[in-house]
Amino acid sequence: MKVFHLKFNKGSDGCWYIDFPGYPFDHHNLMMVAGANLLCQYVAGKEGHPDYAVVDVTTGDHLIGGLDLPRYPSGPRKVSEANQPLS
Repeated sequence: MKVFHLKFNKGSDGCWYIDFPGYPFDHHNLMMVAGANLLCQYVAGKEGHPDYAVVDVTTGDHLIGGLDLPRYPSGPRKVSEANQPLS
């Protein structure tokens, strides 16, 4: 099992972004969408911090809902390598 401490910041534009220091691509790619922004707003309100939210996520290896999901490498890759699971 692994525990990830994820921090989300509310930007000056009012949108929520995951705090990912050193992210090598455009900042807008870190934006929370499709309801994730609402979760950030809710958690921030409950924590009493209007501009950031911290969420702990616990994973059990790479199993989600009993399914064995492929593991993908992190970091920049060639387009031809995109969506290729690790061996």
